[in-house]
Amino acid sequence: MANGNTANRQSSDGVPMLLPPLHPSLASHPRYRLRDLLSSDKGEDKERVRVEHYVHDKSFKERVKFYFVTDQRSSIRWQIFRFMLKIASCVLYVVRSVQDTEPNLAGGFGCPENRTANSEWYCPEYNDGDFYWWSLLWVDRPFEIWIVQTIIAVYSMLDAILLSYLTYKGGSVLNQIVHGRLIAEIFLGLPFLVSIFYTQFRNLWLPLFLNCWLAKNALDAMLNDLHRLVLRQQSALSQKVLIVFGTVCCILFTGICGIHHLERPASKWNFFVCIWFVVVTFSTVGYGEYTPNDWPAQTFVMIMIACALILLPVELEQLAFLLVTRQKEGGTFNRMLAGSVKHVVLCATILRPTMLIDFLNEFYSDGGLQDVHVVLLCPSELDSTLRILLQVPLWSQRVTYLKGSALIDEDLIRARYEFVGILVLKVVHPILDSTLDKTIKDWVYFK
Repeated sequence: MANGNTANRQSSDGVPMLLPPLHPSLASHPRYRLRDLLSSDKGEDKERVRVEHYVHDKSFKERVKFYFVTDQRSSIRWQIFRFMLKIASCVLYVVRSVQDTEPNLAGGFGCPENRTANSEWYCPEYNDGDFYWWSLLWVDRPFEIWIVQTIIAVYSMLDAILLSYLTYKGGSVLNQIVHGRLIAEIFLGLPFLVSIFYTQFRNLWLPLFLNCWLAKNALDAMLNDLHRLVLRQQSALSQKVLIVFGTVCCILFTGICGIHHLERPASKWNFFVCIWFVVVTFSTVGYGEYTPNDWPAQTFVMIMIACALILLPVELEQLAFLLVTRQKEGGTFNRMLAGSVKHVVLCATILRPTMLIDFLNEFYSDGGLQDVHVVLLCPSELDSTLRILLQVPLWSQRVTYLKGSALIDEDLIRARYEFVGILVLKVVHPILDSTLDKTIKDWVYFK
């Protein structure tokens, strides 16, 4: 009876009601507002909720983030600019170090040569026979170099703070602050900012050679953006080799600049002697003609050796993994290494020994194709039989295997399909294989 009444209940305009009416005391309750909206009673004057959809423009933060971080084309320009700034900072440090040949005159900015008449704390007086601790704290920095280093340091610090703000996605603020690049930029840039207002700190020594590691970080990010944008045909192996080379250069450069500054007061090593010492030490040759004479330099050398023993094996392990992966997938076809100018690409879903042997025998039966190289492009890995077959001297110099698919543009680029005059397609199906067993003329398609 209840079902019949519900089915026959209609609104004033003849439209069936989906839900029974509410008691008047509950009709205005917000809990039942959706229930009223679902009902089709249009005759009664009820409140209706108006839903409007707005398309909001991106906020200022999102727009800046898009320009500096999200958009790869604009981001890579800033990465290149940061990289060049860090390289310039390292060059300026070397120029300043080469020009600073009198460590016994080191002091704050504006200190006179006669220190006895000046009692300021930043103008120390050096005595013969003393270890020049003050020479490790103060250096001779020309005013022009200070201006350029200050501009680079302050800009880099503000840039790091801006990127930390743009990449903040909520959560703990401490995790965002405790970031390697941000801490390094503040450590290297804040003293220069202070020296603008307190001029005596303009000759304060700072390890600006650490900017080489920030340059390596910018280079890594720049290569990633380039790899996604315009260098899709380049494998990750060349990028990793460049990163490993950059790590080695950073370790050597850090060791050279560090030992040069620490041996500057006592032994007064020049830059070439420091380069010789670091290269001989890290290559484990160790002639012993130059040795650090004080404990700060000895401690620094031990720390750098420990860092090299930790960083280099990690980088080399990743490089070895990429080499193994490249060997399995075949890497990229190189016509110069193959010793042939002309080549064809055989694209197959599955490579079977019988099919491959028939194809190679029939292909090379033509005397005009003896100098043509064959590239196998297949998404499946080679089994032991095919691997042994391709190691036969008859085919090892003529056939190259690449793991990939003809449906992926990157794999076709690896196969250098733009230089191919003939593209061979072979589809192997477990059921239709008998119907696809045709001659080579049915497989070959001219571009």
